Amino acid sequence: MFTGFLYALRRERLPVSVTEFLTLLRALKMGVVGPDSGCSLDDFYNLARA
Repeated sequence: MFTGFLYALRRERLPVSVTEFLTLLRALKMGVVGPDSGCSLDDFYNLARA
């Protein structure tokens, strides 16, 4: 699911490394943001930008 997100970012010439991508996945797995944490789309955006 998020692999497509990574490739979409790279297609738009955003410099996203595999390490940054894996860090985002780890944060999502830990529940930093997500449906169970009561966070919004803006919270996901901010996490992804971090």
